[in-house]
Amino acid sequence: MLIFIAFYLLGTTADGYLSSSLEQVSKKLKISEQLAGVTFLAFANGSPDVIGAITAANSHNGGVKLAIGAILGAGLFITGVVSAFVILVSPKPIFISS
Repeated sequence: MLIFIAFYLLGTTADGYLSSSLEQVSKKLKISEQLAGVTFLAFANGSPDVIGAITAANSHNGGVKLAIGAILGAGLFITGVVSAFVILVSPKPIFISS
């Protein structure tokens, strides 16, 4: 039951504050609301990686190596695994032109 309350509160907060702010930003920058939403989603998706890298780099136990490894590992995973999965499940053949 607590999870439903948490999702309800998250949804109402996002609807009340984030949606209207995102609408104003999209009007100010003269971009579509869809592009603004996708950009916001990309920032929200990448922010834990950035915060984790900064936190790891500030530690005293070889944190810079950990931060670089985490960022490179995430990038390689997206490039290799996710793109391969998209290619495999695509209903149409994907060709690369040279």
